[in-house]
Amino acid sequence: MMTLPEWNQGYPPRARLQGEVEAMAEAYLGAIQEVLPGVLIGAYLKGSAVKPWDTPLDYVPEVSDVDLHLRFRESGAAELDRIEVGLAVQAEAERLYGEAVPAPLHLPRPNVLNLDWLEQLPLSRYVSSPLTTVRVLMGDPPPGFPDDHAKVVALDREALLKVQGSDLSGLALDTPGRHQFLAIWDVSFRMSPMPSRVASVLSGDSERAWGANRSTLLRWLVELGEGELAAALVRYYLACWRVFLSGRRDYEAGRKVLLEAAAILRLGVEVGQR
Repeated sequence: MMTLPEWNQGYPPRARLQGEVEAMAEAYLGAIQEVLPGVLIGAYLKGSAVKPWDTPLDYVPEVSDVDLHLRFRESGAAELDRIEVGLAVQAEAERLYGEAVPAPLHLPRPNVLNLDWLEQLPLSRYVSSPLTTVRVLMGDPPPGFPDDHAKVVALDREALLKVQGSDLSGLALDTPGRHQFLAIWDVSFRMSPMPSRVASVLSGDSERAWGANRSTLLRWLVELGEGELAAALVRYYLACWRVFLSGRRDYEAGRKVLLEAAAILRLGVEVGQR
């Protein structure tokens, strides 16, 4: 059985980090309502912010996203796309978050998306989340996971086979010192779906794969015969934690992040080729 780190092993308090994530989501909600009153009709917190945090691998501060999906009345989304409006929302959200959390342990990284736009995309570009991984902050519940699980598994395999980005040397070469975190952010978007995609392809149970938290997925990958990939993912997330705990000054840990990410992408391609 794979041993995963526990929250009492020198990590910040889980409940406090969770409270800060929720405060950031509420700050963005309040900021949009203040800057664009009346345009918002739905808001949903999704992903790792909502799933159980059984171990520190389930959420890494300032590397994991706080996914906030929004629904708007008519032209509301277009208004938010204007840079002056976006900056006004950003400034108000900063203010509200600062009021709610005067001495934060971290600054959660929001990923704000227009759900109406996402739902117009084909299944090959957007797969709705299992409702167990969605917290409704405003409005009616969104659609749940697609019924065609086999199609999702096929899309997950296709995504694993895309080798673009498996060589991360371009990111690593010109991001020394404090610039390194730009590369870590870029890589994090590629790493986030990896455990779910691999579990989906190997098990055929796409909804379970996309509904589970990272700790559960890593143990499941070991059961599915992917112990090497699971171990690489553990090393990747522990290196991300080292970067955060050092105040982004542990550049050796940052290089470890990128090395493990490259290995994970290669192993993912191998899974997709089976």
